[in-house]
Amino acid sequence: MNSKILIIHNIAWSHYKAVVFSELYKLCQQNGFDLKVIQIAINEKGRKNLGDLDLYIHKYPMKILFGKCYEETSLLERIKSLLKEIKEYNPDLVVVPGYFDWAYWFVVFYSKLKG
Repeated sequence: MNSKILIIHNIAWSHYKAVVFSELYKLCQQNGFDLKVIQIAINEKGRKNLGDLDLYIHKYPMKILFGKCYEETSLLERIKSLLKEIKEYNPDLVVVPGYFDWAYWFVVFYSKLKG
């Protein structure tokens, strides 16, 4: 059975992260790992005018939890949705490339408790 990796990221709009996650996905495929990326929201309010989400650059399995700006989601919404995704995917490793959101800390604590 392949090991499962779940990456949790704040916004899907981030072009440079799309490239990083796409390359990481290629490496995972080559080495027998399953990878899934959870994007919490489409964008941040401050980036709304920079253009629409370009799904073409995201070449990896991804799910966007909320089809709105990150700031329009509540902490409780984020925690509940992220925990649901973790329980459904049942990853061996949870990666949170950020620290500024309390929902991330909750997920890290929950993952630590569940091993």
